[in-house]
Amino acid sequence: YAGDEGISGFELWVLNLTDALGPTRLGVFGREPAWSPDGSRIAFATGGGLRVLDLADSNVTPLTSDPSDASPAWHPDGASIVFERSALDGTSDLYEIGLAPGAAEVPSHAWAGDDLDPAFAAVGGGFAFATQYGSPESPLQILASWPAGSWPSAEGRNPSWSQDGNQLAFDAYGAVY
Repeated sequence: YAGDEGISGFELWVLNLTDALGPTRLGVFGREPAWSPDGSRIAFATGGGLRVLDLADSNVTPLTSDPSDASPAWHPDGASIVFERSALDGTSDLYEIGLAPGAAEVPSHAWAGDDLDPAFAAVGGGFAFATQYGSPESPLQILASWPAGSWPSAEGRNPSWSQDGNQLAFDAYGAVY
């Protein structure tokens, strides 16, 4: 998690639930941490773009350099990350970047309004995100796709897949579905 325990900004912490030692400070400043599928790395956002922390050696690798980059979501194969970035028109779009050295950011999903909160299912190939159709006053809609077809949209944001990839929870403006 990202905690604001000090005056220097948010730091990344890990809480091991199998012992009573309490949280461990990782010594890295950032927010919005996301575990890699194999649990060996953590992607996170900073004021200078996305970074990846290798837990084996504590090495931090810069991934992007745009200060607006946020909400990293690992592809289930661990080879790329989808994230949101501020667009020139004042909205946010989704981009994807591979983890190979020198990989370029490429647009992933770009609808007319804001595109936020990317989320992959751990199994089965599902992907979901929040998007805004039309005007800035329009509510965000969750769009989810599954290899067998697409599900209808629903108002909300922050999608989260069940472990088996068969269900999707999300914030629905006052309720959670």
